Amino acid sequence: MVLKDRGPTPANIQTYQTLDDDIIRGMRAAAKLAGRKDFGYQRSDVLVHAGRKVRLMKTIASCVRNKMGYTEKVKELAEQLSVDLPEFNKLTYWWTRKMVTEAVQAKKEIQWMAAEHRAAWLERLAQEAAALKPGSDWEKVLKQMITVSRQKATNKRLNGIFRPEWSSLDYIEIPNETWFLSKDGEELYEFDNGIFVAHQKIDERVFEVFGVCKVLPPDSIVVNVEIDENAIYVEEPPTLDPPKPSWRTVEDPYEMQEWLRRRNKRHLNQMHAEERPPTKVEFQSILSQHGTSEVALGILDGTLDPSTLGLDEQTADFIKGLAKTDKEKILSMPCEMSRKEFQAAMKVTHEDTSSSASGLHYTLWQTIAEDDDLSATHAKMLSLPFKHGFVCDRRKKIIDCMLEKKPGVRKIHIMRIICLFEADFNTLLKWMFNKFIMPNSEKSGLSPNQWGGRVNRSAPACAMRKLLSWEYARFTKTVLTSFLADLQSNFDCILPDMSSIFLMKNGVSKEAVYSRAAIMADLSRSVGTATGTSTETYQHDPGKPSLPGEGQGKPDSMAIWTLISSELLEMHHNLCHGVELIDVTGDNTSRR
Repeated sequence: MVLKDRGPTPANIQTYQTLDDDIIRGMRAAAKLAGRKDFGYQRSDVLVHAGRKVRLMKTIASCVRNKMGYTEKVKELAEQLSVDLPEFNKLTYWWTRKMVTEAVQAKKEIQWMAAEHRAAWLERLAQEAAALKPGSDWEKVLKQMITVSRQKATNKRLNGIFRPEWSSLDYIEIPNETWFLSKDGEELYEFDNGIFVAHQKIDERVFEVFGVCKVLPPDSIVVNVEIDENAIYVEEPPTLDPPKPSWRTVEDPYEMQEWLRRRNKRHLNQMHAEERPPTKVEFQSILSQHGTSEVALGILDGTLDPSTLGLDEQTADFIKGLAKTDKEKILSMPCEMSRKEFQAAMKVTHEDTSSSASGLHYTLWQTIAEDDDLSATHAKMLSLPFKHGFVCDRRKKIIDCMLEKKPGVRKIHIMRIICLFEADFNTLLKWMFNKFIMPNSEKSGLSPNQWGGRVNRSAPACAMRKLLSWEYARFTKTVLTSFLADLQSNFDCILPDMSSIFLMKNGVSKEAVYSRAAIMADLSRSVGTATGTSTETYQHDPGKPSLPGEGQGKPDSMAIWTLISSELLEMHHNLCHGVELIDVTGDNTSRR
């Protein structure tokens, strides 16, 4: 109520941060207390039978849905459970789903009484064990078995929260040299803080000082260079047996984490280092205030002419295309999640999903979602920053988990960053984008040439259309040309402030996009490896632009790229069409 009346004043924001801290401490305390208790389902023959019954019913439902008859697996399970299978032709999918529901409910009832079922089962097993050893005390055997059972029956879900973090990245490889020349001599590569920068050739053994991030070719050779302010000069490499790149292994945890922090920061800063259009001065009036400036709002309303901003012609045309259409002007979405929506969003998330620098696992959030009052409180706390346009400090801390792009290849420049954000923040984004933003964009009309990340427009379906085009060209003996464009580090080169404009175009409020972009602008990043999460962090340098990137591992990244690429494709379509197919009669033409 105070936020509603007075807005996000510094005092109100500080009160929110304090309340959030208190709630998080309470969650951790409850988790630690529960983690020491015995809440696991106790295994018994009755529980195993119920689980197999659920599997049988799900398999039957799958057979009915696919009209494929009983499989051998179904018959085997039915015989194992002594279940008589009804005649297949008389089954309906509705009936099989009902049977699945009943089997699942029966299993839940057995799980509720799991301890009693296990005690009875152990008693039978103990009596059988005593019968095999005449003279032994079966009650003593039972006691020993129950003791072992108690030791094993820990709450695996909650205890998993407090286990040491683990990943396979326990070493990395760093080049010993700094400068490398491609085999054809057209590009010079510089190793710069974990990333290779390619410099284009100007003249024989003379290269530009300016460079862009690229992957080092495997057939490169080591060279020596001299640098001045105008160019880079390469010494003549030996013609016989030129030196190849050599690599050293870094296994020390602290040195490895230091290298990865430097590498990631340089990787994310490539947008500014390469002076790409959105980082130039002319763009800053658009992107100020995290993309919610008066200039940005004027562009969206169509009341501001981008050609007056000093942009080049192509960029001005692109910005002009961001003006809202009549359909987009009526789009809107709520910024406050209800209790039921919070519970539903937490329920559908897989419990094993990794998350959170604060250690709040999805198990804790799903446990909270079981209680109506707690769910209502957390739904309100989750929604307030997006509703009023401020930032929850806890959501600014993330973990960069470093994964191999290629199995067994640990070279530092060939690594994938997966970002682990706070679980509740991820859930809010998932709710916003799945329920409102993407449906809004489909209503207003995404480009028909955009595939992937959309309902009924998957990337494999697009590949099939491309294959059919090739086959048609081959059949009709028509010349057809296609090209491959790999957008390397695509998600890491999207400016969150630019994303704000695309989101407002699709009905998101100014306050919500400001809160989201402000979090991304001030992230404090740790690095996760096999040795755990680094205590040291990296972030943008004071007084310098924030590090770009939407990040992989965040549920809105793919959707944001869908919105951006749709506008790019529409711009391209307005300039020229893609492919034209003419049938054998010459009367019918297909363009796209």
